[in-house]
Amino acid sequence: MTTTPKPLLAFNGQGIPAALRASKRWAPWKAVWSDKRGKYDKIPVRADQPEYNLSTANPARWFPFNEALAAHNAAQGMTAGVGYVMTKPHGVVGVDLDGCLDNEGRPEPWAQEIIDMLCGYVERSPSGNGLRIFVRGAIAGDWVNHTVGVECYAGHKPRFLTVTGRRLPDSPEDVPQAPEGALDWLAEKYQDKSPPKAGGDTAPVPLLLTDDEIPAVHDLGLPRFA
Repeated sequence: MTTTPKPLLAFNGQGIPAALRASKRWAPWKAVWSDKRGKYDKIPVRADQPEYNLSTANPARWFPFNEALAAHNAAQGMTAGVGYVMTKPHGVVGVDLDGCLDNEGRPEPWAQEIIDMLCGYVERSPSGNGLRIFVRGAIAGDWVNHTVGVECYAGHKPRFLTVTGRRLPDSPEDVPQAPEGALDWLAEKYQDKSPPKAGGDTAPVPLLLTDDEIPAVHDLGLPRFA
């Protein structure tokens, strides 16, 4: 599958909710076009060394919002924005709706129903074709429905959500508590109950070591051969 890359939506750091900015869960990210997938791979990188990928499973590698934003601004186009690390439950749920906007940029009816039920902070995704919703709350486990294009994450697995700060009009400016039963309703209606396919889950981005973190061969205790 080969398609022409479309420009990503411009990033607006000032539009990110204060509740998210207060967390040390941030990193810049690079957009790498995939001909096979026909979309960008969104790869989190370290704010202190953007040439290295960031581990979404290692909290020691995550950064405060201001540091991630400063690194993005200094990258001079090498990064596409900053993103939020969902890894480990922390009272925030992120919902990703793919391909849910019509030609006028308005949510499709099914997406609008989800927006109305969750009453959360809503912004457009980097592609400009989808939406991100953030609410306070908890779910029993992360889940995805690729058929419809609904993903729901609360940190049960290593996960990174890119953000744009491009808030939808009439959406709350911060991250409110989800209405009682709203997240259960979402799972009941959209969670794919079929068994997962082998190898279908997305692995966390591996951590690339710097030169000074790579151990010397003679320190590894390997057997010697004549």
